[in-house]
Amino acid sequence: VRTSGLMRARLDLSGPKYAQSAARSRFYHTLEDRLAALDNLPTSLASNAPFEGGAARRLLIAGGPVMPFGERPLVLTVTIGRGYFPTLGTRVNRGADFDAVNSRSNDFPAIVNERFVEQHFAKQDPIGRRIQLSAPIGRNEQAESYVIVGVAPNIRQRSTEDSGAFDPIVYVPYAVNPVSVASILVRSDSAA
Repeated sequence: VRTSGLMRARLDLSGPKYAQSAARSRFYHTLEDRLAALDNLPTSLASNAPFEGGAARRLLIAGGPVMPFGERPLVLTVTIGRGYFPTLGTRVNRGADFDAVNSRSNDFPAIVNERFVEQHFAKQDPIGRRIQLSAPIGRNEQAESYVIVGVAPNIRQRSTEDSGAFDPIVYVPYAVNPVSVASILVRSDSAA
């Protein structure tokens, strides 16, 4: 991640006006459209910017071994907006970014990082594979199913990670998971 010129502002939609996920989804859609209109200024949203962690969720891989809920591996999830990886100065290594995914599909798209692939798919191609994520730990919500559409580079999500180790991460779009908090990320390479 290129941190030079990257700015962040925090947004919290936890008030009663945005209690329903549909209201948050509409807000984020409008915000993303407005951010996209800023000429030559890469912008995006993230529930957790790099070094800010992510939501811990239990993972189940379709076609994989069936495990009791408490024994399923934990992964970090980060909800991201359009243009997330280019805003960070990187790109999806394999497959597609959310911008390139057919939004008319009934499948919820997910992008995983290289560490996720190493841990859960070894030498298999993860593109097109289905996964299920529990609700964030401590919340009583339904599990969600996703199809992996891309593989991203390893990005440090927690400041406590060892220099050589990365967490397995699943990135999901705001359109599917309109959480109540967001970091607005803006890259400005001009001197400020």
